[in-house]
This record gives sequence, structure tokens and C-alpha cells, in this order.
Amino acid sequence: MYIDSRLHLAVDIRFDKPFFDRGDFPQVITNGTEQIALQNPWKNRPNSAPFDQPFYLILNVAVGGTNGWFPDGAGNKPWLDGSLSMYTLSLSPARLDVFPL
Repeated sequence: MYIDSRLHLAVDIRFDKPFFDRGDFPQVITNGTEQIALQNPWKNRPNSAPFDQPFYLILNVAVGGTNGWFPDGAGNKPWLDGSLSMYTLSLSPARLDVFPL
């Protein structure tokens, strides 16, 4: 797919082999203690499967976190990592700073 010309190449995906083969999946997977042979779920479909039919792409935009990357009391963070009601009490008043009425 080109934006304006061949000089502005956006995506170039060749469907010369199935996506399952491109994924380099293991032949056998372990589910707990049982080993299961992994089979191609798109067998008998075109090489472009699973993208050979309409699909939705969901992009997640997340903020915050309680993993220690954002320490409490630094940078006006509107929540506390240990708060049990973090979203309802801590973030609700702070939304007025982001989305003023």
C-alpha cells in the first residue's frame, strides 16, 4: 500500500506464506502437565488468514498504574497506589483538571 507514490511506502506485506508459519509457533505447547500438538487454526484458508475478513483493531490507552513506576506524592499524581477506591475517590475530582466543565 502506498500513500502517494512508491517513495512513500506505508505497508508492504507479501502473502507468500501463511501467517501461522510467520508466527514461528512451537509444534507442541504445554497446558499444565499435558502436552498438546499446536495446529494451524486457519488451515484450508488463504495465506492472508486471519486478515482475509473484516476485523476490529482495539487500541488500549491506559493511564496510571500501581506498579511503582509512578511513586506516590510525585508529580501531582491524583491517586495512591494502595487506595482501595482509587478510581471513584481519587480520579473523579482530578478529571476536572483534565476535562474542565
